[in-house]
Amino acid sequence: MATLHQLNTSDKAQLCLPLLRPGDNLLLMEAAVSLLTQDHWLKELPESIELLALEADVAARGLSRFLGDEITLLKDSDWVAKTLEVKSVCSW
Repeated sequence: MATLHQLNTSDKAQLCLPLLRPGDNLLLMEAAVSLLTQDHWLKELPESIELLALEADVAARGLSRFLGDEITLLKDSDWVAKTLEVKSVCSW
């Protein structure tokens, strides 16, 4: 069963990436949504990872134009539901 990795700062991204496993979810939140502007970082993600971002954090930083098809936006209620779907949650 999958793990939801919640990344809230971009400086922890390099620590998180090696621990992602097939089927895991990576949720960008707070300051970590700035990673959406970095194409090289997005290319480092394994294909089998579901990339998520909190809609309010993306909107608050004016980053909507950087969203690609590979990114799923979550409302807070969706985020709570996602935590109940996975085996574990790891906050970075």
